[in-house]
Amino acid sequence: MGRRRYIPSGLAAFVAAVAACGGGAGTPDADVPDAHAAPDAAAPAAVRLLAFNDFHGALTPPTQSPGLGGAAHLAATIDALRTDHTLVVSAGDLIGGSPLESALFHDEPTIDVMNAIGLDYTAVGNHELDEGAAELLRMQHGGCHPVDGCSPIGTFGGADFPFLAANTEIEATGAPILPGYALREIDGVTVAIVGMTLEATRGETLSEAIPELTFGDEVETMTTLAPQLEAEGADVIVLLLHEGATQAGGADACVNLVGPLVGIAEGLAGVVPVIVSGHSHAAFVCDVDGVTVTAAGARGIFVTSIDLVIDRAGGGVVDVVADNHEVTDAASDAEVAAVVAAYDEVVAPVRDAVIGTITADIPSASSVAGESPAGSVVADAMLAATAAPAVAAADLALMNRGGIRASFLHARGGAETADGQVTYGEAFAVQPFGNQVRTVTLAGADLVAALDQWSASGPLQVAGMTYTWHASAAPGARVTAADVLVGGVAVDPEASYRVTVNSIVGDPWNTPVMANATEPVAAGVDLALLEAYFAAASPVGPPPAGRITRAP
Repeated sequence: MGRRRYIPSGLAAFVAAVAACGGGAGTPDADVPDAHAAPDAAAPAAVRLLAFNDFHGALTPPTQSPGLGGAAHLAATIDALRTDHTLVVSAGDLIGGSPLESALFHDEPTIDVMNAIGLDYTAVGNHELDEGAAELLRMQHGGCHPVDGCSPIGTFGGADFPFLAANTEIEATGAPILPGYALREIDGVTVAIVGMTLEATRGETLSEAIPELTFGDEVETMTTLAPQLEAEGADVIVLLLHEGATQAGGADACVNLVGPLVGIAEGLAGVVPVIVSGHSHAAFVCDVDGVTVTAAGARGIFVTSIDLVIDRAGGGVVDVVADNHEVTDAASDAEVAAVVAAYDEVVAPVRDAVIGTITADIPSASSVAGESPAGSVVADAMLAATAAPAVAAADLALMNRGGIRASFLHARGGAETADGQVTYGEAFAVQPFGNQVRTVTLAGADLVAALDQWSASGPLQVAGMTYTWHASAAPGARVTAADVLVGGVAVDPEASYRVTVNSIVGDPWNTPVMANATEPVAAGVDLALLEAYFAAASPVGPPPAGRITRAP
């Protein structure tokens, strides 16, 4: 079965030009019609889902998974797994937290690639909302960026597939921001595809970007919607859910599955037979109370095939067989490779510019205490930009551990000409979200409370201070004033401190005590501060350990 082939005319011309210069790999294929014979009414229907999640703009193979992933290899794997009755689906986070090749153009390249792959449906994930609701709607409908304008490729055409958001509404009106579901007839049966993001999306992204949106309970939304879908003729319901779990086995295993997905699946037993999940970046195939739940890792390194056998007469699923397939470099799709090459041609001069040097690897991985050397460097950059009295007079800086996405590697790689060089692209890979940084005044007691709160999920990375957190203590007692030293002196709960934070840590939705912050002074975008730090401080070495201590 051929996939849809859709490339906007401006992009097609650009791809052709790059290919003609040796930068691409072929030209778009013509549309290939589906070959459907009339279904046998007595035989069960066979529907195959090809699913992935958390692609995060990984157009080229991610460094975290050597030999796996890459958009052209993903496309080839999907094509090899297609049948005449296939839907290609995603459980959200196609975009956001993306490498520079996609992010420099506000993830338009990823949408163009997904159009070329022939993605049929995707759920909205929390990272689809990183730049706000209006930008998500631009991803769907197209148009040039309201600030940066059109990319060198031309006017962005938007997604040729629907983003589905059944539990996401505009608070003022109760209206959905996007459709919640789609009905598709395939092999003589009607499949309902429902998409949802996690109810906790507001806490997973910058709430300042989405003040107008509310996110409903996943189980309640689905159980309310199911009768409507059945009334509209759905024979089977598939849920694309951007919420996840983790397990201790291999990609096709289900060992000690834990996470919010488990309770959701239990609540939807008998309502949906299949949940394609995401968010946790795990890979698994599980049965939870008769519901098949799957996940395909992240960044396009797996594709899940889910084969549904459906009773034509009475509706409902007779059998489900699911498997995760590695996306290797054994085959490559020429059309998708050409799209990626076209964007790479434009981004290369920015990506490959050297911004500084390092003396050794500065890893993102955390110690047992939760201290990341790369996180410390980012916090140092934030403090260096704001410590001067004439700027913001910051005493310390706080950085969320989850915002550190890669390591600084000393060995020469990519376009680097010598060991130790740090390129703009490498710095971007470490810190890809483009968060705003500001300095605020915060009471010592509120500083302690913020450190205590974050220690449960990922200790805050710090500069200008050290602290200890107590792993076995109850919330509110994990960090005390005696555990925090600012400039080598124990914090005074009654005193005021100038604290530099990024927009995630400084968001009161994520850190409630930040509602008490005063005297904000904007410092700019985090990556720009990091770039300035490397320019001023190179060569940068791994920071000495000991800023964060974990006590029993």
